[in-house]
Amino acid sequence: MRLPALSTTELELAIALVAILVAGLAAIIWRRNRRTAGLRTRFGEAEYARALDEGGNRRHAEAALDERAQRIEALHIRPLAANDRARFVATWREVQSRFVDGPAGAVTAADQLLGDVMSTRGYPIGNYDQRAADISVDHPLVLENYRTAHEIALRETRGQAGTEDLRQAMVHFRTLFEELVNEPGLPLAKAASQANWAGRFACPGTLATSHAWASKGTAMSFGIYIVGFLILIGGLIYGAVILHVAPHWIAVGAIVLVGLAIVKGVQATRGKDPAH
Repeated sequence: MRLPALSTTELELAIALVAILVAGLAAIIWRRNRRTAGLRTRFGEAEYARALDEGGNRRHAEAALDERAQRIEALHIRPLAANDRARFVATWREVQSRFVDGPAGAVTAADQLLGDVMSTRGYPIGNYDQRAADISVDHPLVLENYRTAHEIALRETRGQAGTEDLRQAMVHFRTLFEELVNEPGLPLAKAASQANWAGRFACPGTLATSHAWASKGTAMSFGIYIVGFLILIGGLIYGAVILHVAPHWIAVGAIVLVGLAIVKGVQATRGKDPAH
């Protein structure tokens, strides 16, 4: 089967079209990876993975996380007034002092106090799942603390949590409490130091930033890889023209090389993406 010969103009148009398609595909992948990196930074790696498990795929998971962020932005969450902050801090101290004589009651009171703090700051009153989703938007570093503490509180109602477990719950609740009562901009460093101070648990959200930068690096690596490959293809095409290779074979070779560039680019950068 003979392929029809292509004129120089047709060859140039074909090559330009392929280059545009490749550039468009690279831009789509770059934007997608950048969005993923931004969500990992905001919500933390642990919460992103949880959303991925619940959503079943990345598109559904990221849509759900975006919906959370939009919900919180519409609520106009506000910092505590000075008198409210002082009142809650005093109440927290009183709750802590009750732990020795009644650890279970103190854990229950701590959970209720956190609900009062959230309500005062503008969070709507909701069930545990809604609370956790709301907290994840602005306080990803301590969300796992809240989940762990809540799980211990549930075990306590079934008689399956000992005093040490309840002490752990108070430590986790305290981490979230301190973040919620602090001024905006201060909580993250405070929460990180609190996690180190407790020394008994790990906060997966602290890994979010490093994973986000890794994802951004993956997107940039893919883009650089594709650009480099396009330059290489351009050089090969120029050499083929000089050697008087038939235009249709040049077009076929260019299309094959572009396909290989995309496949190799994905394979070369896939391992750098923390999602894999």
